[in-house]
Amino acid sequence: MASVDNVMSLLVVLYQHCENVAALKGACSRIRNIVGIFEPLLRAYLAAMRGKPLPAWVRELEKALGDGIDAVKKIKANPMKAKMFPASYTGKLEDVRTRIRDAMEAIALTNATLGVQAKDAMASIGTDLSA
Repeated sequence: MASVDNVMSLLVVLYQHCENVAALKGACSRIRNIVGIFEPLLRAYLAAMRGKPLPAWVRELEKALGDGIDAVKKIKANPMKAKMFPASYTGKLEDVRTRIRDAMEAIALTNATLGVQAKDAMASIGTDLSA
């Protein structure tokens, strides 16, 4: 079961791990940029949802963030392997980016006030979301 605090802490951990990666800096910095813009939006959404049942996409986001942390840890642990075989690592990070984008779209559809902010956030990081 996803919890608000767990999702937020996973976002912070993913951001921190992406800051400290030596290999595949481009892919990791795109994730870091997305997380940095998404975090305040998600924080506002989850604050509005406190005490209410969380939608199913929050569990998917929690899993995506955990997968992202695992991928970045593997990149940090094996920088040479990540440089020699980047596709397997960038594919995992691409999946995380897609799932974060899906969460941003879900926020845009479920909360009118935050929906405008979500759309603006997606527009401001459009290249990072689609890269």
